[in-house]
Amino acid sequence: MMRGLLLTSLLSLLVLGCSPKIYEHQLNCKSNTEQILSKFVQLVTSEGLTVENQDSKLGFANASSSEDFSFWTGVYTRRFWTISVVEGKIFATAKTNTYTKNIFGTMTGNTDTYYKDDSSQDWGWYWNVRDGLEALCGTKLVIVEKDTWERQSTRKKQVN
Repeated sequence: MMRGLLLTSLLSLLVLGCSPKIYEHQLNCKSNTEQILSKFVQLVTSEGLTVENQDSKLGFANASSSEDFSFWTGVYTRRFWTISVVEGKIFATAKTNTYTKNIFGTMTGNTDTYYKDDSSQDWGWYWNVRDGLEALCGTKLVIVEKDTWERQSTRKKQVN
C-alpha cells in the first residue's frame, strides 16, 4: 500500500516536472473582439496558416499550418497560433509541434516548442503575426511563462 502511494507520488512529480513551459503573450487592446479576431485571421492566413476555429462571441480563434515532413530526419512539423480575447486583453500562444512516427503510423515522439522574445527573427510566421497584433493595439505585448496546468486553470478563472 505504502509503496503504491510512493510510486504514484513519484510519477506525478515526474509528469509535472517534465511538462513544457508555455509562453503566453498578453496584450491590452482597445479594439473590440471582432476587430482583433478579424486582424488575427488576416495575419495568420497571410503566413500560410489555416484558421481551424473562430468564434467572436467566445473571443477565440486558432490556426495551424499543414503538416510538413522532412525526408532526411523523418520528422513531422506543424505550427500553431491560438488567441483568446477576454475583456479587452489578448491571450495568445505560438508553438511548433514536432513529432515522429514509426512505419505503422504510430506516433513515437512528440515535442512542443513555444515562441517568445528570443525566438529567431527568421520565423516570419511568428514575428509577422506578433508585430501585427502589437500594431493593431498600439502597445507591446508581455510574455508570461506558465506551466501547462497553470494556463488551463487561469483560463477557467478568466472566463467565469
